[in-house]
Amino acid sequence: MEKLPKIESSDTTQDKLPQKPTDEPEIQTWEDEGGVVKAEKSSKKEVIIKELRAQKKEKMNLLHLSIQNLDRGEPIDEFRDETRKVVYFDEGNQQYFIEKRGKRKTIGIGDIMSDYAWGIKYVPDGEMIEPAYRALAKRILTNETRRDIESIYDKELIKILKSAEITGRQPLRLIERNWKKWEHGPKGEGAMFIGLIAETVVRELLNRATSNQKLGFVILRANTVEDSIYKYDFKIRVYQKNRGVKIKQGDTEHGVKKSGTGIQFGLVKPRYARKKARIIGEVKEKFRDKLPVDDILLITFQTDEFGRAFNEWLDLDKPPGGPEQFLSRNLKIEILKAVTKDLVEISDKEIEKIFPKEGV
Repeated sequence: MEKLPKIESSDTTQDKLPQKPTDEPEIQTWEDEGGVVKAEKSSKKEVIIKELRAQKKEKMNLLHLSIQNLDRGEPIDEFRDETRKVVYFDEGNQQYFIEKRGKRKTIGIGDIMSDYAWGIKYVPDGEMIEPAYRALAKRILTNETRRDIESIYDKELIKILKSAEITGRQPLRLIERNWKKWEHGPKGEGAMFIGLIAETVVRELLNRATSNQKLGFVILRANTVEDSIYKYDFKIRVYQKNRGVKIKQGDTEHGVKKSGTGIQFGLVKPRYARKKARIIGEVKEKFRDKLPVDDILLITFQTDEFGRAFNEWLDLDKPPGGPEQFLSRNLKIEILKAVTKDLVEISDKEIEKIFPKEGV
């Protein structure tokens, strides 16, 4: 039997928390961003945290069971969901594809993983050849479990670390349902949530690109502590391909880890960008060696494309590919170059392959 895919945790800040002394209760809370910890005495919070931990354990148990069923050729409960979109496999060109409005659309592993961020789930076609089915099924199950556990872990952090600075993020599903009335609402909800939308669009755009084209880096989602305290939205970790040592991650191999950079993305005017830059500078100075990443990079754009792309995606009934597919090609290239500058070399030829021109 094959080894179960390992879920690599992106919860790097968890390692920064002090270990619990043996004579103190299990539940602890972050007193301030410097990491001073005090015992949490609220029994209600203890119950909630235990429930969240039980949820994480249940997710892992379900993943193990599903992989075992896959190895034995037995049905997988998660794939019984009839709302999942079917992925087919073309043996001739060795590519996955879906049916979209009666036409074939080639789809990569990165697309399948990133679409889950937008609530779109997939299932491999039952008639797919066995090696392709197994590989795809494992990637789908592992990706969904990892992302679900990260969401649960965010809730757990908020309860444990009891700090006004650590806040949760609005679920994207809630924003999607209310966007049409919020976009230009009198309370400014549109301006409040467009940043989260843009952050997700950029993160998943990059994840699709590197997962589909093997660009030498991986995108990691930031947890609520990294977002609230360390002030970055997601991370980029670069792999050095020319080294001989390999590490295994799921069903794919990457080179040795080279660096990790936190990315703070914003749709702000220049004067607000300077304020954001100052805040990030203060964070880097305050935490120095405690930062979970090597550096924090601020990237800002002044554009209304993200709102337009999100609206178009909603108007078309949220098709596969996410809102990022509706950004202009020029903006996609700008984003890729800005995030990977001085970290990864991407040639013009690679860019043409990642973001082909219309009609090509």
